[in-house]
Amino acid sequence: MKNHPSPARIVSSHSALAGALFLLVAAWLSAAAAADKTTFSVRDFGAVGDGKTLDSPAINRAIAAYAGAGGGTVYLPAGIYLSGSIHLTNNLNLFLDAGTVILGAPQSLHAYDPAEPFEGTAYQDGGHTYFHNSLIWGEGLTNVWIFGEFSGWDGAGGGGAFRVKAVGLG
Repeated sequence: MKNHPSPARIVSSHSALAGALFLLVAAWLSAAAAADKTTFSVRDFGAVGDGKTLDSPAINRAIAAYAGAGGGTVYLPAGIYLSGSIHLTNNLNLFLDAGTVILGAPQSLHAYDPAEPFEGTAYQDGGHTYFHNSLIWGEGLTNVWIFGEFSGWDGAGGGGAFRVKAVGLG
């Protein structure tokens, strides 16, 4: 009679393989960002990263410069970036360094794009309907990478409805 691995052992080995593959891809992306000769630091476009200054206009200027130059990496060094709507674009490499937090701005700052018109049912959940007034958004995009060893996303500035702390690779 043959010994077959238990289902738990198979799942465990697949999980380990998936984790190793994730780390390999993340390391490759980090190396690609470091080797990229066209890096646009959001600090060069006026971002402060102090958690008090609204940084999304500077982040969007860096993304626009990236798109206009035909490629590269938009880099957010360590800091807390108070942000309204951040506009993604095609072929975007957005690198968030260790110690980076994107903090959602409070609604009182009016830092988010207006919601798009909606003519559907009155009972539709706005979270499934409106995307333009989001913290980070784009439509019809391809080849968008958000990567790095960042500290997290914090949408609590928007009223506490969204509060996630994602831990990066570090």
